[in-house]
Amino acid sequence: MCVGIDNDFLLMAAWRQTDPSKESRIRLGESLMEAGPSLTITSATDIMCFLIGCISGTPAVSSFCLFTATSLSFRYIYQMTFYAAIMIFEGRCDEKHLNHKNHSTVFIEKKFSNYLPCKSVLELVNRRRHSPTTVPRSEYFMHKFFRIYWARFLMLKAVRVGGACLLAAYVAFSLCKASLFIVNITPERIITDDSPMVKIFQNAEKFYWPYNAVGHIFVLSPPDFRNATNRRRMSAFISRIEKTEYFTTSPQVGTTVWFRDYLNYLNFLISADSDDDYWPEFYQHLESFLLTGDNSKFISDIYFTSDHSTEGEPNIEKFQFRSFFQNVTTWNDHVELMLHWRRACAKFPEFNALVADHSSLNPYLDQRLSLSPTTLQTMGVALLSMTVVTGLFMPDVIGIFYITLSFISVDIGVIGFLQVWNCDLDPATLTGIVMTIGFSVYYTARVCYNYQCADKNLDAEGKMRCTMGAVVSLDLSMKKRLSRERKTRQISSDSESP
Repeated sequence: MCVGIDNDFLLMAAWRQTDPSKESRIRLGESLMEAGPSLTITSATDIMCFLIGCISGTPAVSSFCLFTATSLSFRYIYQMTFYAAIMIFEGRCDEKHLNHKNHSTVFIEKKFSNYLPCKSVLELVNRRRHSPTTVPRSEYFMHKFFRIYWARFLMLKAVRVGGACLLAAYVAFSLCKASLFIVNITPERIITDDSPMVKIFQNAEKFYWPYNAVGHIFVLSPPDFRNATNRRRMSAFISRIEKTEYFTTSPQVGTTVWFRDYLNYLNFLISADSDDDYWPEFYQHLESFLLTGDNSKFISDIYFTSDHSTEGEPNIEKFQFRSFFQNVTTWNDHVELMLHWRRACAKFPEFNALVADHSSLNPYLDQRLSLSPTTLQTMGVALLSMTVVTGLFMPDVIGIFYITLSFISVDIGVIGFLQVWNCDLDPATLTGIVMTIGFSVYYTARVCYNYQCADKNLDAEGKMRCTMGAVVSLDLSMKKRLSRERKTRQISSDSESP
């Protein structure tokens, strides 16, 4: 809700530095000329950053970034239209002297006089607002402190060397910690700490999931099993699913699939050789097989065509089977097992097979795979995009370089200290990283912009005073004032010289 409100203060400060004797439209033009580049660059980089976040593989993060980018776009439009119109209205009221007693003070007296201790407060506020002897902004304590003392402090050689060393240590420490940043998405992270589901997930992870990892395999394009080659390919596919260190020792116990039992049934019933090139009887006895003994458990695994009573013709549209695994103790084990299943499915593309974990952990497993590369991709594209956007408004290449360096240091620092605080990479931290990429441009862009726009005749300390005065107090015309002061001192020195 508060994002971008500093741009309003920036535009308001630029308005206050204009000449009140000029027309409102001229004052608005001067205000936009002063504050427009800084306002635009911060808004553009914010919008660009969140638009890049829309490419995230996490739907929640993608939706959040899309909605935020849309709201930031409307914020910028409203600032440049409605807010500017309100400033014009305020200026015209000043021109007509409508902001005097009749509007502001009378309204306050009517509404709040009963709650104020004395009317002298109202008189003081009104006199403070309209008195021509109001203390100049340059004499405000904070403004004076940053413009004079802080700028002078920053220009000390020891401070500059110490700051560079501190920055190097900060980046080195952050890089070291960022290298330890890991992806960790678990169901517990999306529920509150006092939820009963926390204990359920903890017990399931400790006692159930390590010994009951079940893979559901869906074969969406079954072949014609009358052909021996297709039967061998299906047997090889099932064996490939089972070929992992997590599989139970006995395939008869570890995999529940109708195909193997049906082959044994046919061998017993018609003494058929499984290596025969063609079995015309394969589909003829399938119905009797499903009605024999406990084979009825396979009925729900097979989805027949609309007319599954076709004599001898293929009538299986799709089917499923299950494979049981053990010792899958960690989340990394779950990920490795899922990758093994998918590699097996990719090796037999003609079956159009899909594999899913029975415990409904698939969304978390997929996110553990995609979140890390998505984060790196988002950060890289955001860095490049904001460098380009900054270059459109920054008049100096050196300024662009330092702003880009600031982006990198801020992002590395955020990731590094997230690891220090025992935070792992998940959708919530990804959203925070995306936000820091956009918001890190605020002060760096304004500092560099004001420094580069300062009077070229000023020395380094004068430019720093101009920059600190403009950024800290939002006084964008400080560079003009410092230039006038310098010229005045120069004229005085010239007049005193013989």
